[in-house]
Amino acid sequence: MKQKLILAILLMSFVSLFSCACKNAAQTNTPADKSIVNNVNADRFRELLADPAIQLIDVRTAEEYAQGHIANAKLLPVTDSNFKEQADQELDKAHPVAIYCRSGGRSAKAADILLRRGYFVYNLLGGYKGYPYK
Repeated sequence: MKQKLILAILLMSFVSLFSCACKNAAQTNTPADKSIVNNVNADRFRELLADPAIQLIDVRTAEEYAQGHIANAKLLPVTDSNFKEQADQELDKAHPVAIYCRSGGRSAKAADILLRRGYFVYNLLGGYKGYPYK
């Protein structure tokens, strides 16, 4: 009788410990983790744009934007001295941001800035130049 009680307590402890470990593992791997920039290819970027919650940002210059841009992209040049302030005024931290530039350099810089300010960021690898869905 005493052995059954000890076995039952050990079993319950093990199950409890295991379920907590699984719960914590799931929490650390969620896509809401804002600690990294998500660099994505053109196909994945296009899929992301189907989500109405995505905030699409073109970080190139106004001149580059005028020559062509992805539909519904908002212009927010990373080279502007007030980029951080503009981002905080125009963007909602509750929704993911998808950004691009001409070839990927400026958007990587912008992604880093936005990440540090608490945004969840998707960056288009290869930029507008490599985006076939124009």
